This record gives sequence, C-alpha cells and structure tokens, in this order.
Amino acid sequence: MRSHVLLMMLGTIALVVGAGCKDEGPILTAVHGVVEVTAATTGIDLDRDGYTAQLDAGTPRQLPVNGKVTFEGLAAGDHSVMVAGAAGNCTIRGANPRTVSVTTGGTARTTYEVTCVANGVIEVRVATSGADLPNRYLVGVDQLCDFDDNCDYVWSELASVNDTVRFAAIPAGTHYVYLGFVPSNCTDVAEPSPRVATVQPGDTARIAFAVSCQQTGRVRVTVSTTGVDLDPDGYFVQVSGHGVSSVGVNASRTFALLLPGEYDVRLGGLAANCTVDRQNPVTVTVVAGVTVDAAFAVTCAALGSLQITAVTTGVDLDPDGYNVLVKGPAQSYGVGTNGTVTISRLVAGDYSVTLTGIAANCEAAVLNPQTVAVPVGGGTAAVRFDVGCTAVAQLAFVTSIYGNPEIYLVKANGAGETRLTTNSAADVHPAWSPDGAQIAFATDRDGNYEIYVMTAGGQNPERRTTAPGADYAPAWSPDGGKIAFTSARDGNAEIYVMDADGSNQVRLTNDPGSDAEPAWSPDGSKIAFTSDRAGNPEIYLMDADGRNVERRTSNDVADVHPGWSPDGTKLVFSRFTSCASSTRFCDYDLFVMNADGSGAARLTSASSDAEPTWSPDGHWIAFAASFCNAEYYPPCNYDYTAIELVRPDGTGLLELTRYAFQPAWRP
Repeated sequence: MRSHVLLMMLGTIALVVGAGCKDEGPILTAVHGVVEVTAATTGIDLDRDGYTAQLDAGTPRQLPVNGKVTFEGLAAGDHSVMVAGAAGNCTIRGANPRTVSVTTGGTARTTYEVTCVANGVIEVRVATSGADLPNRYLVGVDQLCDFDDNCDYVWSELASVNDTVRFAAIPAGTHYVYLGFVPSNCTDVAEPSPRVATVQPGDTARIAFAVSCQQTGRVRVTVSTTGVDLDPDGYFVQVSGHGVSSVGVNASRTFALLLPGEYDVRLGGLAANCTVDRQNPVTVTVVAGVTVDAAFAVTCAALGSLQITAVTTGVDLDPDGYNVLVKGPAQSYGVGTNGTVTISRLVAGDYSVTLTGIAANCEAAVLNPQTVAVPVGGGTAAVRFDVGCTAVAQLAFVTSIYGNPEIYLVKANGAGETRLTTNSAADVHPAWSPDGAQIAFATDRDGNYEIYVMTAGGQNPERRTTAPGADYAPAWSPDGGKIAFTSARDGNAEIYVMDADGSNQVRLTNDPGSDAEPAWSPDGSKIAFTSDRAGNPEIYLMDADGRNVERRTSNDVADVHPGWSPDGTKLVFSRFTSCASSTRFCDYDLFVMNADGSGAARLTSASSDAEPTWSPDGHWIAFAASFCNAEYYPPCNYDYTAIELVRPDGTGLLELTRYAFQPAWRP
C-alpha cells in the first residue's frame, strides 16, 4: 500500500496596529512585491515572435520585442530573471540571467536591450543533365538530429531538376546545404553534399549543384500460375538492391531506373502447395535503355483438409473444450468436448495431431498424439479422439485478488469456484481432514495467526490454538485424529501436534533452526518437514512422535514445501534454482524424489513453482506457479501467481486458476 501525504501551504497576512490609536481592528499592509521586465529591441529583421521571460523556476511568459511583462505577488528578496527565444540574428546585451531585488510593496524593474542584424538569403541552383532524370529533388539547409540519430532539415524546399530555390531570413553565419532525393543513376559531379554556405548580414549566399544522370534499364517480372488452389494473396518479387514489390499470381511487375549490370530476381511468398518450375532466383543483365524480362512459371497442387473430432463420455466433462495442435507446420485450433473442427488448405503429407487442454479428470482413450496423412489430390483425412471423464476432484486454495487473503474451492477442471471464508483478516494454509468434511486453516482474525477448523462448506469456524506466537501450516494425520502445525510460540518455528479438537498440544521438534511445513506420510508413521538447522533449508523426516529425525536433501540451495505421494514412496518438493539480478525474480522448481532421498528428478522449469500437493489418486500434482513479465514490469518480484497441475512425470501441464496459491486437494 502507498501512503499519500497532503501538503497544505498556508499564507499569512501581516497585521499592524497603529500605536496610540483607537483600536478599530487590524490594518492590512502589503507584503508582496513586483518585477517588471522590459525588452528594447533595435536593428533590422527583428525577431518575429518575440521572446520569453522567466522568473526564478516559474513558467516562462511571452515578452514582446518592444514591450514588457509583469510578475506580481513576489516575496521580498532577490529573484532571477531569464530572457530567451531570441532569433539567431539578435543579440541580448548584459547579464542573462540577472538578479533583481524586490522590496516589500515595491516594484523592481529591469530592461533587456536586444540588437538584431539583417538576415541573409541562401540561393540554391540545381542543374541536371543526362538521361532518365528524376522528377524532383529535396533541398535542405542545416540538420537537427535527436538522440536516436533521426534527423530533419531546419529549412527545406522541393526543387525541379533544373530550378533555383531561395531561403530567406537565414541568420548570418555558416550553414550546410543538402541535396536529397537523388536516385542511384544520378551523381552530383561538382562535389558531394552537403555544401557550406557562409551567409553575411543582408547578403545572398549562392550554392550550385550540378547533377549528371546515367541512362538506365528496366526489368519486367512476369508470373504465370497454373493448377488448383492458387495462392490467395499472390507473391512478392525482389530485385537485388531495389527492394520488394508484390505481384499477383498471374501478373507482372516492372522495376525501373536500374543501372546497367547483373541483378538477381527472386520470387517469394509462395503458398506451401505452390512451386516454381524453374531456377529461383534468376540472374538477368540490365542494358541501358532496354527492358529485360524475367519470367516465372508456378504450379499449385490441390490442397486437402483434416477433420478432427472429439468424443467425450463420462461425468464432469471438460467445461471449456480442448485445443488441437497440428504440426506440419504447427497450428492450434479449438474443438468442443463433443465437436468437430475441419482444417482446410493443407498440403498433402503426414501431420501430427495432439489433443491438448484436457481437464485433470479426463483422459484421452486413444493414442495422443496421432499421425494422419492428408491425401494427394485434395482429399480429407479424419482423426478421432475419444475422451473419458470421471467425477472431478476439488481443491481448496487461497486468493487475495478481492482484497485480503481468503479460502476458496474450485473443481480440478476449473469450474465451480466457491468462496468459503469472508473475513477482514487473512485466512490461509487450508488443509483437508481425511474424510473431506473439514478444513483446518490459519487465520490472524484474532490479531495473531492461530489454527481454526471449519466445515467443508466454510461454516462453523472453531479456534484450535490460543498461543501468543503464530500457529500456521496445519496438516491432518491420515486417521483424522491429530493435526500437526508450525508454531513460533516459543520464539522459534517448531513442529507441534495436537488432537483434532485442539487438546494435548505437544512440541515435536526442538532445535535452534526453524522447523516448519509438516506433512504426514500416508500411513501416519512419518512427518516430512522443512528445516534450516544445518544452515540451508532442507527436507527432513521424523517419526510421528518427533523421534529419529533424518535428513533427506543436502544441497547448496533451499529445498522446501514437502508433499507425499499417495502410496508413500515419493516426496515432491520445491527447490531454489536461480535469481535474476535485473528483475530480482527468484526461481524455484518442483522436484520429485524417493522417500529415502534418492533419485531426485526435476518436474517443472517454466515458472517459479512452490507449495506442491499430490492428488489423492496420484495422477496430478497441484502447485502455485509464479510468473514475472520483466518486459512490461521491470524489475518485478512477481507478475501473477496461478494454481497449475502437472503429472508426476512432468507432462500435461495445465493452468487451473490465476491469482491463487496454497492449493490443497480434497480427499
């Protein structure tokens, strides 16, 4: 949150009471002064638009060439006056800026004397000889360039091939004259542009350009196309060194003003079903005064189509349908859960077709991807994907998109988002009871994070802890009888356990390091947790009663957020991988290892991933994926966080819902 401070400037009025006079109330006296700035201009070719006068750091005001401007309401003391905007032929005499002193109630006056000398004229003569003359030139005087070297002329005029142009009101001094729009077959034979023009007050500086143009030739490119399914948008043709032009499927294009010599002519932009029947590019020799032909013959084959059908059965069908990815080249299309999409204008050949965007509770019952051949001669190939959907699971998650963090429900197919908590405090860390009837969570609604339990529908929240330190990250035992949690009640994060009703709270860990994020093994015999007792956060295991603590990871980087597979043989966790110095965005990725710590394998890499949790059927891992878009938000810690799903082998990545974190599967 940002604080905004309102600054209030309060003025004062001096109140003077006359001594020895009857007290008839305060007498108001002036406390402000005035500055009057005058311009007195003499000479020839006076500045046409006048000057500007600026007092201190205020806004400049218009000052006539022979006139004045007044600044009122000034505090007594010294003030700075600056006059600017004088034309190049005008000189301001005296100090500029200058200091004027203002007295209380007084007027300080200063006069700027300006002398202007006569401007001059630049006269430019262009003489052109030879053949294939251009239509016109651009004559420019002086250049102004920005920081990106984009330049423009201060004065410019168009001139015909044999013409004289005049630039009046040019200040005395040295100027540079440029000749532009000179085609490649023409050369300034006297000396290269720019030319130097020295302008004297009231005089004319004359510059002459002599241009000689060489006779040129032409290349006429002709395209003839036969076959079927002709290219709908035509082609492009390129003559080396002379740009690119479009040309129709049965049309011609002429390139003029080509100097004699050899040129490569290339036809491009052909549709995939069209081929050139001869060498491409071709080389032609241009001769002065002659039009040379370059002909291309193109043949287009009949295009085919691909018909893709999705047939979905079961319950809780995917609410938003699927995507079809066709490779050869890659193209993506949408298709309904029970629908068909036809892709037309495909070249004959093999295509890889993949059905993507399948919800987590649905599975393709056939080979995916499938390879299908579009036949030669314009036929249609058909491919069908059969998808079966089972009853969809639910997840609890946390989002603060609507204000403070609250707990929501969503189906694993992205449908049915439901809000469970509504509180002015933060409600976080949802954890399901094994029967799916209750949710334990942490909340600071009492001023300190404590563990609460509510029904699966968000009703009847009941407090389970009352310690002065923060209690958070609850985890139910598999039998539903106990809840493990993290507590700082003793001044350091440790793992505690209590009965599900909040009684019998017992400390399980006792170490100077921080022990947090408990996760029960499916058989209830072990608790995985994160600890920095060895210096770096690592994954540890201990017996459910806190004994026999064993380290499972040992790295130079942080390993956090352990989660068990449903069969108890594996652990998923989040590992630090890197930090970008430019954006300050730090990346964590998901890893899976055996429960004994062996065989660690990376699952994700496209985002910063944390808080993984395994689905009850073992088919998916839900996690919070954070993204940084440094192109639009540099630097950034996070752009947004989404709940995503990934299979335990790292495939099938799906986005479930955005601006959400701390997912928890309902049993």
